[in-house]
Amino acid sequence: MGDVVGEAAVGGFAGGGGGLCAVGEGSGIAAGQHATGDGFGVALYSAELAGDEDAGVGAELMVRTLLDIREEAVIPQPQDHLRASLAPILRKEDGRIDFSQSAPEIYNRLRGFQPWPGAYTNFRGRQLLICSARVVEHSAVRIPGTLLVDNNQLLACCRASVLELLEVQPEGKKRMVARDFINGYRPQTGEELGVA
Repeated sequence: MGDVVGEAAVGGFAGGGGGLCAVGEGSGIAAGQHATGDGFGVALYSAELAGDEDAGVGAELMVRTLLDIREEAVIPQPQDHLRASLAPILRKEDGRIDFSQSAPEIYNRLRGFQPWPGAYTNFRGRQLLICSARVVEHSAVRIPGTLLVDNNQLLACCRASVLELLEVQPEGKKRMVARDFINGYRPQTGEELGVA
């Protein structure tokens, strides 16, 4: 389920791209009839957190569905195969950040690719995992892939937008907040991300 919710987050389905349903047996992938279902928005979730939400919603849905089956109140509905799709199998390279995308697009990928494959780039020739970030307004948008260091903010320029890197994990090191990264690595405004 995490890959499906992850794909919803990557695709930017902020208003409600996640959900669960009880499905009967069928002869193909997700081919059974749907008995009941619950949807929830993925706007504030990473795939990892949405998986936690799935567990609670799924447990409630299962109890309700079993009670409905006992009461013969279930009316199975066929799946709309024109609207159904499979989530792609994720590969490690899917997590590589392309700063020619907009900050909201990269943010959605970050949310969708947690915990695996993660969202990463290179900094000074080494891998830098982006653990958390947010889209911010900033007047000094530069070439995509360049850093802006503004007080204790670590900002990555994207296509016509800026992403604030809140937590990062340098290769071989522990996860750290941006302020600690700035104090330890001393990144400079104008340094490039993504260079191997």
